[in-house]
Amino acid sequence: MANWFDQGGADYARFRPDYPAALAQELARLAPARRVALDVGCGNGQFTQALGAVFAAVIGIDPTAHAPTGARGRCGRQSGGKGC
Repeated sequence: MANWFDQGGADYARFRPDYPAALAQELARLAPARRVALDVGCGNGQFTQALGAVFAAVIGIDPTAHAPTGARGRCGRQSGGKGC
């Protein structure tokens, strides 16, 4: 069975709503430090990008081959490459 990311995840990225900024801000508030965040199952990088706004660096991992490529592109384009 195919999943959204087998074709690169473009449709998923286009139709999936963004996460609220308050979620990343709350996680940053709870974190003992804001040096690094780990986004497990980063998908196309929507939440990775949000974490990049409040953490110094973000590591995004995903078991799907295409997903991290999309996350790197999204973070690099929209956050100047900072931390993603």
